[in-house]
Amino acid sequence: VAELSRWLQANAGTYKRAVDTPDARITSAAWFVRKHREVEAHTWKLRSVGGPFNCTACHAGAVRGDFSERNVRIPK
Repeated sequence: VAELSRWLQANAGTYKRAVDTPDARITSAAWFVRKHREVEAHTWKLRSVGGPFNCTACHAGAVRGDFSERNVRIPK
């Protein structure tokens, strides 16, 4: 575990598309904002969605890493 931890710390980095801050969030990355620009503000506030952090609200395959646009169902 210690060896793996050292490797992860030594090789961790911020991907170029992410925001370069220590507290960077995927939801503030430019690519995320661009991909979700069609989602209306009120949709993020729906009880069934809760916010942009709840991927499974719209992406049924998110738990499997499947974010295909063909499988997106935006709650109304």
